[in-house]
Amino acid sequence: MGARHSRGSDACPSSPEDITPQWLSTHAKLDATAVKVPKGGVKPARGRISRVSITPVTAEVYDGTVKSDGGGMSGSSLVRIHLYFEGFPADTTPPPKSLILKLSNFKKIRLLFQDRQLWFFAGAGPCQWEAMLAEAAFFSHQRELADAAGVRLPTTYCAMVSPARPKPPGKMAHFLFNARSPLRTALLLEDLSHLMTFPQSTVLPEAHAIAALCEIAKLHGHCWGRRDEWNGAHPDAPMRECYYYAKIALKVTDAGLAVPSRQWHCDRALATTLAQWGVEPLLIPEFADPKVVEALWHLRTISQSLHPEMYEGEGQTLLHGDFHGWNVMFSREPGALPADNLRLIDFAYVGYGRVAWELSYFLLQSCEPADLATTSRLLDAYYDALIAAAEANPHFEPKSCLSRADLERQVQMALCANIISACNAYCYGGPVTPATLRRLKAKDEKGDGIARLVCICTGRVLLWLKAAYEAGLLTVPARGSDSDRIPTPNGAHVPYDA
Repeated sequence: MGARHSRGSDACPSSPEDITPQWLSTHAKLDATAVKVPKGGVKPARGRISRVSITPVTAEVYDGTVKSDGGGMSGSSLVRIHLYFEGFPADTTPPPKSLILKLSNFKKIRLLFQDRQLWFFAGAGPCQWEAMLAEAAFFSHQRELADAAGVRLPTTYCAMVSPARPKPPGKMAHFLFNARSPLRTALLLEDLSHLMTFPQSTVLPEAHAIAALCEIAKLHGHCWGRRDEWNGAHPDAPMRECYYYAKIALKVTDAGLAVPSRQWHCDRALATTLAQWGVEPLLIPEFADPKVVEALWHLRTISQSLHPEMYEGEGQTLLHGDFHGWNVMFSREPGALPADNLRLIDFAYVGYGRVAWELSYFLLQSCEPADLATTSRLLDAYYDALIAAAEANPHFEPKSCLSRADLERQVQMALCANIISACNAYCYGGPVTPATLRRLKAKDEKGDGIARLVCICTGRVLLWLKAAYEAGLLTVPARGSDSDRIPTPNGAHVPYDA
């Protein structure tokens, strides 16, 4: 069933309690069906949604436990809507017994003017309203690209956006707190409770990781280079930049700093992190490994040379934006293969960007990138699927767009950028320091979960750095300038040829 998109509708619900039988009948058309009659004909038949009930969303994970999912860091609420019908004939296609409602209702928005851009804060983090708009646009319009690519997504019954938009502050206003606005989005999606998932940050079995990567490769390959083509045909639903991944780079590049300033920024972040974690490495024990420290000094030494590879380059394709194992649903049937009945979910951070950011994020969240042999096999499977998906795409040509060697190098550089970002300003407004993580752990259950996730992902990227350093993967171009200088562990600076 296709999504019914209502743009700028005052009927957009503000809470799960607004989802009534009448609302569903009007906006999701769930009470209309067709009944077969003799001689092969059909005639219209209508049933009735008699009532609905609401329960929290839970997902069964592969270790046998059940986890609640309240919408994640996106700040949205996620509930299950149970539907009760009457009046449907027995030979009618049965309507769904339950649906998932993903609802954003940010009544208080804080506006922050920073880096020449306007960011929106709504409790969970920046740009959440823009993220909800992007997801509503994806399930209303852009999913036709995913459908054409054969990407398996939950069925969308309704995607709705309220008409209100926040007013930006004046040019001289930097902060505006608690600006009230009735901003809302609502997505009514297929209930995938018949599938299973893995907890976020859990290492996926290799077969499941390959299945997930091959599925996302369909989206990447089909949409490669089609941003201008899409935006020209759909000016009301343009592809925006992929915020979640690009921000890793923006935290370091700081919106246009000169390269020497950026290098100082990276150098300071790495030096500060080494000093802090050398005193208290208990929360992230990888910082106590002498080889990790040596690899970090090496990265600090060569980061200026790697900087263009880490941060420069145009966007390539449409990305999921938050691609990890918790956002991939797998079959729970005994004997089912990982690719059977797979679904990709949660497109709140969908946007245009570079595939290396998507893949490095997936490796850190759901794999062990330090296992270089396994990582190479995962990238092989992804690349083969990308080439197959892009076969009919005139915008993609492997030699000029992305070779297998280019992919590996770009993923390595994205992992390096994740390291510097973690040392500089990883999550929730501060660098990964012992004090930051203690504050997160003491905040609440969600904060403790974020702290553990930061520790796990930071540990994984540090172990990858150690493995890549020992394998000689991190090399720099030949240096030709006498002015090039590198920092050393004692804080002095020497020329590269010293």
